Amino acid sequence: MGAALSAPVINDVSTSVADPPVHTKSSHPAVLSDRVKEAIEKHYSHIQPLRVSGRDAATVFAATKTAASSLPRASIVHEDAAAGVLELLDVTALARFKDDVAVRVRQSGNDVVVDVRSASRVGKGDLGANAARIQKYLAAVQAELADAPAAATQAAPAAPGKL
Repeated sequence: MGAALSAPVINDVSTSVADPPVHTKSSHPAVLSDRVKEAIEKHYSHIQPLRVSGRDAATVFAATKTAASSLPRASIVHEDAAAGVLELLDVTALARFKDDVAVRVRQSGNDVVVDVRSASRVGKGDLGANAARIQKYLAAVQAELADAPAAATQAAPAAPGKL
């Protein structure tokens, strides 16, 4: 409860304040206000994009889709694998509030970067719920990637006696 009471009065959190994923299926603004950016940087600087090495964007996108099941009351409302975009609607347990989650997967050099934005549809503050949702979701993506076999980037070892 202490973390909720110390949470900033914002209802929109993103792993990228400079270039947040866009919610196309809801009415949230495309950019974050300066006040929200400052609050995220001050209170949630530990919430960062997930950088994945050694995997292709398609594999990482598949993991983000599977990880959506870590949010038990979430449903996918939009997906575009080619663009690396996934959008979810998550309903809170207690008051049945509807919150929107936008996920963006894109190549960045040799890495794949996953950005997540979570925003409440109502209220001025979320008591830290959106930040907690992002952390839980990114942990689920990491777990999914840990369980999935790595892409074959090296030649398979030769069979014994077949050198």
